[in-house]
Amino acid sequence: MMWQTICQTLKDGQIDPRNAMVVCGGFHLFLDRDDPVPPPEIPQGTVYTSVVPYSFFRVSELAGYAAGNRAPQYYQLQWDLAAEGRADDLLAEHVVAVVKRARREGEAASSADAISVSQHARMLASLRGRSSPVLDDIHDAIMTCCCKGDPAQVGQYLRKAIDAVDIGTKVGKVTPELGRLPIVDDFHRVCAAAGLDELLTTERRTQLTLDKRNADAAKQSVLFHRLAYLQVPFAVLLESPQSEFASGTLFRERWQVQWSPKVEPALVEQNLYGDTIDTAVVARFREEFAADELHAGRTCHRLVQTLDLDLPELVANVEQACCRAIDHDPRFTSLAEALHWLRVLDQRAGLRGLDRQLLGDMLVRCYDRACFAIPEVASVPDDQQPEVLSGLLTVADCVLRDSSGTYDRDLFAVHVKSAAAASPVPFLRGAFLGLLTELRVLEPEELAREIAAFASASSDVMARAGDFVDGALAVSRTSRLVGADTLVRALDPVLRSAPWETFLLMLPRLRAAFERLHGAQVESIAGQVAEFYGLKEAESFTELRTSAGAAAWLARLDLKVAEILKAWEV
Repeated sequence: MMWQTICQTLKDGQIDPRNAMVVCGGFHLFLDRDDPVPPPEIPQGTVYTSVVPYSFFRVSELAGYAAGNRAPQYYQLQWDLAAEGRADDLLAEHVVAVVKRARREGEAASSADAISVSQHARMLASLRGRSSPVLDDIHDAIMTCCCKGDPAQVGQYLRKAIDAVDIGTKVGKVTPELGRLPIVDDFHRVCAAAGLDELLTTERRTQLTLDKRNADAAKQSVLFHRLAYLQVPFAVLLESPQSEFASGTLFRERWQVQWSPKVEPALVEQNLYGDTIDTAVVARFREEFAADELHAGRTCHRLVQTLDLDLPELVANVEQACCRAIDHDPRFTSLAEALHWLRVLDQRAGLRGLDRQLLGDMLVRCYDRACFAIPEVASVPDDQQPEVLSGLLTVADCVLRDSSGTYDRDLFAVHVKSAAAASPVPFLRGAFLGLLTELRVLEPEELAREIAAFASASSDVMARAGDFVDGALAVSRTSRLVGADTLVRALDPVLRSAPWETFLLMLPRLRAAFERLHGAQVESIAGQVAEFYGLKEAESFTELRTSAGAAAWLARLDLKVAEILKAWEV
């Protein structure tokens, strides 16, 4: 097909083959020019042609390009120095660059090493019958002079430095005279306007921390969010805003930015949505928004996206859709997800000038409907339980953080009680009762009686005790410490009465339950266990930081000293 295309292009353009040049891969030179099989028909559709800039790394062997150059930056340096009349400086400049990079990678390399490498490379070249060192001589000299041991074991950082300096990170540019698709041209224009044009000249990863209270940083943040939304692999969000107003992290984002040859093809794919990044984002957003309109959680997430993507013209429409979805979506997990995103919006409302009254109304309505939907998830299957648990924690967090009485605490408690009474699933029942304990609606002793009741149940029911405890600890926070003694006393009869096979069945979930605890909680419960079994005679333990044999000798010495002091009547 390639040969036929070349011939047809020459014919259509009435070009003498002696005046034409074909740029292709070396393998294509061996194509069968007399191949009788006709090429496949080109499918119907719009064809776009775009020239994409390449980079040193992409034309290197290390990138997997079989016909690639093993050291693009080295040979570029050789060419540039020769053009400047400084060809003899190639060895020194390349070796110094490798030594500097090796130090950055953690290798103990110095200026003396650079001098030794240069001298050694010249000697190797002379021994091999060359007038000046080539790249192989330089590599061998670097490993000989700088690697202090087996290269396979201690030469990794050095190898990494050599590859980095050999290959480089430069990126080419497409001349504006050639022309680009509108969306690609808009990408370069917007990047230049945001002060990011330097990032397009290298393939090096760069991390940027943006404070969105700064106008320039806010502009960059919007651009990064838009490119990420369009699935253009240019910027990745590493750290998103939190809720700490005092520390300023609500306005802070951290991004990792890196240009690659995949950027412009990805932009070309979005050309169907619009000629600019702005129009492509709006068109794609409208398309996806229409598909999510009946899902309260995803619709409220779209409202958050309108802020990140800076789409003020869509905010009113999305707000109305959020209201409709909240009022008509009966699913608890969807409503809990919507509640989460609305709370995120509430934190950012002052930053972006949202309607606080409408937002507050949506929050209360979403909370109320989520509470009413709780009994519907009392018996969901195992694969849906993590999502339900996350939703319960979201709704409970609203109540626990509410100091103004905005949310109806009793409404949540009543429906959690109803779900607990109806749930046949030990994990969920434990979670419901654990939430009631956390809200101080249920006393820790009542939760303990529920756990202790497993001791007198059948083996099949007793084996699910671990599930119940896991659910309770999954939602409890302060009550884990306050009720530690009660929990230990409730679990003891269950463990004592469980047959060995039953104990083995409940053990994995019990272990999972206690793995949810952090250090202070584990210490509190461990202390209660020690006291309960009479192992704690003092207020604190001293960790043994020596061997058992040494400890025994210390005990003998202590006893001998006590005898001597007694004889001295001290």
